[in-house]
Amino acid sequence: MMKLMEYQIQEGDTLELIASKFKISTQELINYHNNNSSLTRLISGDYLPIHLSAIVINPEVNKKSEIDYLFKSDYKIISESEYYNFKKIIYTSKTESIVEIKSVNSNVYEINQKSKVITCSSPHYDNYLVLLSILDKPFENLVVSTDYSGKIIKIVNQNDISEKWETVKLELNELTDDKDMLRQLVETSKSIYSDSLDHILSNIQYNLLFPQLFENKLDTHIIKSSHFLELYSSLFSGNKISLKINTKKILGTENSREIKNKSFLESRNKDILKDLYNKTYRELLGDNLEYDFSIKSNYKLDEEGNVEKCLSEFTENINDAIVSKCNYEIAKM
Repeated sequence: MMKLMEYQIQEGDTLELIASKFKISTQELINYHNNNSSLTRLISGDYLPIHLSAIVINPEVNKKSEIDYLFKSDYKIISESEYYNFKKIIYTSKTESIVEIKSVNSNVYEINQKSKVITCSSPHYDNYLVLLSILDKPFENLVVSTDYSGKIIKIVNQNDISEKWETVKLELNELTDDKDMLRQLVETSKSIYSDSLDHILSNIQYNLLFPQLFENKLDTHIIKSSHFLELYSSLFSGNKISLKINTKKILGTENSREIKNKSFLESRNKDILKDLYNKTYRELLGDNLEYDFSIKSNYKLDEEGNVEKCLSEFTENINDAIVSKCNYEIAKM
């Protein structure tokens, strides 16, 4: 006997949207559900009944066509960073990684980091890079769910990440004899691995891979004009900066389109930034704070809205004296 498959209805779903996900007609969806459901769960019109929490789906649909309307591919990600102090370059770093993204089921994606190589121009930062590599291990495999704009809304394998963090703590213990530093690091990092959603949402890489370009990923003709992000700062380490992202389509053809977005610093950062500045840079740079944090991105998409290539420029600037620049290139392999 064939095992039935149920799709859990989510906020914003319609019969047309659900049918589109499984690449079947609305009538096929209704007919199969009604033929395999009790009388109290039948769909009698063109709308989802309010009391209905799930729809029965033909399991053969998944065998014929995976639910892959967002991403399903390997991506090469190259990030090149430069750090300046009073317009003199201090060091550069480069990271090359291969990331596989594949559908698990509707709105759920597995992200596997298949390889990662980090190089740095200064040997003084080698230990720091080793530390970053160890801290990144729990996130080498992620399972995430998204809303219809593409935004990550849940870390499905949160328990796995928490368990891997316990192993990472043992590795950190072997890396350094500075127990006070280690104790502080573990304490400040704890929440990142016990509740990882905020951490992932503040990571620029995941925002470039899941860029929230559309009001609804099932209708890629409607571009989302703006949204808000909180991203990690490079110059105020460990702190998040609030940005508004404005988006516009600059070119569209039958087979592809290009979309640009640009960020604007939110005014609510002002008091927080001033306090951070006073603690870290005031003695070096004086009382006055002029700060800018910006992202400019250019996406090339196929006709279904899947990312083929992304070029992004990420700049953080304090008083034109302390500057961090990072360029990202993401390309489908």
